Amino acid sequence: MNACKFLELFGDVIVGHLLLEAADIASAKLAAIYEAQGATSAGKQKGLQRTDKEAAFYSGRIASAKFFTNEILTTVKARCEAVKMGDKSPLEITDEAFAW
Repeated sequence: MNACKFLELFGDVIVGHLLLEAADIASAKLAAIYEAQGATSAGKQKGLQRTDKEAAFYSGRIASAKFFTNEILTTVKARCEAVKMGDKSPLEITDEAFAW
């Protein structure tokens, strides 16, 4: 019964891992772009992201990883606990409960 939940959790963790790897690479690439363009302040860096396609791409990779980490990965522990509880209440509902 919990196999689907477990697979979803495993998938989220793997996707999170891959996004973090991509963000790590993107961070190094973006830092090199900033350095080459002399974008030392946050304002200059944001402006460069608007005009340079590579800077925009790499900043998007980092933002995607941050979003996924904050919105999805923070729920993994609670969902694991739910799987461990092994709630079987859906299996205890009789067919007649849906008839009326």
